[in-house]
Amino acid sequence: MLERPQGPLVDALRANGCKVKYLGESGTLPLAISGGGLKGGDLQMSGQVSSQFVSSILLAAPYAASPLTLTLNEANPTSISYIEMTLQTMAHFGVNVERLALNKFKVPLGGYKCPAEYFVEADASSATYPLAVAAVTGRSVTVRGVGRTSLQGDAGFCRLLEKMGCKVEQTDDSTTVTGPPHGNLQPVRLFFAPPPHTHTFFF
Repeated sequence: MLERPQGPLVDALRANGCKVKYLGESGTLPLAISGGGLKGGDLQMSGQVSSQFVSSILLAAPYAASPLTLTLNEANPTSISYIEMTLQTMAHFGVNVERLALNKFKVPLGGYKCPAEYFVEADASSATYPLAVAAVTGRSVTVRGVGRTSLQGDAGFCRLLEKMGCKVEQTDDSTTVTGPPHGNLQPVRLFFAPPPHTHTFFF
């Protein structure tokens, strides 16, 4: 964690009135953050390094001093599906972000309201391992918590297994993969073209 770049997030926070100081090397943790909060208004930042930085600004924005409009420097932001998940979660908790463009978001003021029930998806990246076990053993594995409605990028891993000869069945919140007899998987050709910190499969 001490080596992970934090500069884009810190720069964005500072630009919006937050007092953040590096306690070690510039651009990395640890940080000292003083109170005061976001001032709101227009804010620009890079979404190239991590969608988590974008999500953190969006999640905090309802508590800014004035409505915040966040514009990302990239026309096609990195890991857009994870930003979509953040917007979806905020809406479930009563904050509806206005989408002005693919890379521009207007966040209203107001606190979050807890719904009576909220479904938390399982981690789709971790789910790929048991699904792969089904593929190579010819058995069936069901992962609950990741289904056809998932916005997580790695939820599409089951479609790769389907191309390799597995049977895939999904509900809104579960995925079942059954491998071919004796693990006789079919080869496929993959083209990997991911931007930084994303996982994209083309097949």
